[in-house]
Amino acid sequence: MANDDVVIYADVTLATLVRGEPARTRAFISSRVGRLDAEEKTLLRAYLAARGSPTRAAAATYSHRNTVLERIRRMESRLGAPLRGGELELALALELDRFYGPGQPPGRPGAAAAQEPSHPPLSRS
Repeated sequence: MANDDVVIYADVTLATLVRGEPARTRAFISSRVGRLDAEEKTLLRAYLAARGSPTRAAAATYSHRNTVLERIRRMESRLGAPLRGGELELALALELDRFYGPGQPPGRPGAAAAQEPSHPPLSRS
């Protein structure tokens, strides 16, 4: 940061989520994955779990690779940004969406969260 007295929210977004502020958490979720429907979120989870491999995401979702590529392009268009480079925030938003999704009380997983398996953590390799 250029000025030590100025904090830009984008620089501390993840840190504020940890503080347990439900309104900011929901705003974060909405800004990252709020425009995606349930099917797109499922594909995005598979794509992230496959570490960005459309071929592995296709196998995991029983889809054709070209279908996955087209849906990825559609998601990027709806989100207004490429999926590459934002994997950590997307994965976090998807995980938080399971707990703070529409109609869920803060910090309490809903029925969907209890039934839906979590994707493996992303690695930095």
